[in-house]
Parts: sequence; C-alpha cells; structure tokens
Amino acid sequence: DIWSVGCIMVEMLTNKILYRGDDYIHQLMRILEVCGTPREEVLSSVSDNARRFISSLKYYPRSDFSELFSECSPIARDLLEKIFVYEPEVRLTADQAISHEYFVKYREPNDEPVTQPFMDPLNDNETYTSEDIRKLMFEDIVVKGEEIRKALRTKRANLLTDRERAAS
Repeated sequence: DIWSVGCIMVEMLTNKILYRGDDYIHQLMRILEVCGTPREEVLSSVSDNARRFISSLKYYPRSDFSELFSECSPIARDLLEKIFVYEPEVRLTADQAISHEYFVKYREPNDEPVTQPFMDPLNDNETYTSEDIRKLMFEDIVVKGEEIRKALRTKRANLLTDRERAAS
C-alpha cells in the first residue's frame, strides 16, 4: 500500500518514525495529528465503533507538511501530501507515485511493470472468523493460480508458434 511506502519514505528522509505509537489508539492519534480529522464521507466507510470513537475526539486540522517535513525538499513534501490521503481512491497509486517528479532521476520506464490494484475482499464492517478468512484466502489462491496457469499456457503456445514460424 502506498501509505506504507510513505511511512518508509518519511523514515528514510527524516530518520524518524512518523506514526510511532505505544498502542493502536496512540498511533491513531498520531495519524489524526498529521493528516487531520477525516471528513464525514471518509468516516462513513469505517466501522461504527471507529466512527464513533473518532467523532468523539477533538477536531484536528491537517498538519502543514512544509513545517512538519521542513528538512525535506518541496518535491518530496508534495509527494508525501499526495500519499497521506485517507481515501484510497484519491491517494496516489503506485504507478502515479513512481511517475511523480521526485522519482524522475530513479525511473526506468521500460522496466516498471504495472499490476491491477488489489481489492481486499473483506468488508471492514463485518466480523470474520479465522475459518472465514482461511476460506476466502483459499478461494483467492485457487482463482489466481488458474489465471497464472492460463497465462503460462498461452505463453507456451505463442512460443511454440513463434518457433514453428522461424523453422519454416
């Protein structure tokens, strides 16, 4: 997830852990202090318990990243601003992040495979047993395995066809 990449990037740039917390509540408080209190539309996508808890807290404005990350270049701060966004559909994708100006000198456009975004099959508003999760994982592995086997069969068939063309 790009959010995690942002956390690692901050640690590399500042030698500090951005969201260090003694427990999950303390860590959530650190996130709110940096990213601000989420808007109602964002809160509507989390569990009722999380929504009630966050709504019970004081309002936190989003931190000024130029102050928070003053030791970072403006380009790095711009990238971090676009990474630390609550809504996954608004947050940069991996492809968008690697295309950001910050990474221009590190890019190798001919060697940057792009995959489909991962869609978590679990609903945050549901409670799952260990058995439910095992079953969902098994089903996902079976589907992905068949997709991989199909792609390999197609690749082999194309390779054979290419060899036959070259031989004639």
